[in-house]
Amino acid sequence: MIQVRIDTAGQADALTRSAMEEVADEYRSTLEGVTCPEHGEAPTVVISGTSQDRITIQIETCCDQLQQRVDDALTGEDD
Repeated sequence: MIQVRIDTAGQADALTRSAMEEVADEYRSTLEGVTCPEHGEAPTVVISGTSQDRITIQIETCCDQLQQRVDDALTGEDD
């Protein structure tokens, strides 16, 4: 199951946190079921920022195979 971490460094307002949760939901939906064929791991999405115009998204993967599956899911490509 995909993991999502939201890091606001305690500085984000409620609107920013809400925007981050919406982004998290989109990634959860898009990457649902994506796992590494070799390690069985799911990606971790890290959403960070302190304001709506400073939100960054990073996706952590265990290896290149999982990264490729994530990239394919995000671009809508099939294996």
